[in-house]
Amino acid sequence: MEYCWLLIWWLSFCLLHSVFAASWWKSRIKVSWGSYFVYYRICYSLFATLHLGLVLWQQFSMPGYWLYTPGWITTALTIPFLAAGIVVIAVSVYKYFFHLSGIAVFTNEAPSGELFQQGLHRYVRHPLYSGTLLLVWSLFSLFPLLSNLLACTIISLYTIIGIRWEEKKLSETFGSGYKKYAEQVPMLFPRMKIRGKKFYI
Repeated sequence: MEYCWLLIWWLSFCLLHSVFAASWWKSRIKVSWGSYFVYYRICYSLFATLHLGLVLWQQFSMPGYWLYTPGWITTALTIPFLAAGIVVIAVSVYKYFFHLSGIAVFTNEAPSGELFQQGLHRYVRHPLYSGTLLLVWSLFSLFPLLSNLLACTIISLYTIIGIRWEEKKLSETFGSGYKKYAEQVPMLFPRMKIRGKKFYI
């Protein structure tokens, strides 16, 4: 029963995140909030942080059921991926923190409105999501609890679905420019060459 509640908590987070980020919802809020709509993003960021904290509290307060015992080989192989995930997330958050959090409303910083293709975006189109997937699955490899597997699965599925929606918005915003960018740069993981052939996601 505890895992059912954990599933509900994670699904509620994903559902509310999707609704509050949806254009139709923000349009309604913009009408009702009027000039205060500029504070919507920071209000949502605070709510999402609190909600995620409650979800994580629910997860880590559960008794752990280990699926297997990781050995030193598993740990040694996982650490580089964990470090890479942390670095990618840190770089992405640093780049977009003011805009994503809504704090930019209190500063003079504003989004450029241009398609960003520098930095990590030269290698993948969604580096923040790439880092997130690396981080959560690396943590599962180090701490293979059933609750962690459930969380990783939901986060992965939601990330993949969310990317599709975001890609659609970006295509509508930047048109052929984003289409050309998508053809040149992979979605989540850098290209790998195997015997002259390119494989990427």
